[in-house]
Amino acid sequence: MSIDLTRPFRGSAAVSAGLLTWGQLRGLRFQRLFLDVYAPARLEPDLALRSAAAAVLVEGRGVLAGYSAAELLDASCGPADAPAEVLLVRSGRQSYRCPGLPVHRDLVESGEITAVGP
Repeated sequence: MSIDLTRPFRGSAAVSAGLLTWGQLRGLRFQRLFLDVYAPARLEPDLALRSAAAAVLVEGRGVLAGYSAAELLDASCGPADAPAEVLLVRSGRQSYRCPGLPVHRDLVESGEITAVGP
């Protein structure tokens, strides 16, 4: 598995791979966007970055929704300070909360999901 430290990534994966230490993640080179999701500090924490970070956060469990989905589909229509939004797609009564991230739950057909980027 390759970890790209130039875009949002899982901190635990980077530490496990020996690319960084927890101390480096807490330093000035990186910003924490969500629990265990980091990006280079030089990147502007705009809707596009928050959306990419949210996609890393829910990978395998959900998809981007609302303004976040539009942003990464090059159909930007949300305010720059809008929060990223995700839709958890597994059925069941899972509970998931993340400060600063609206989480919606629904069933989604495979034809309703579009993969964008890495």
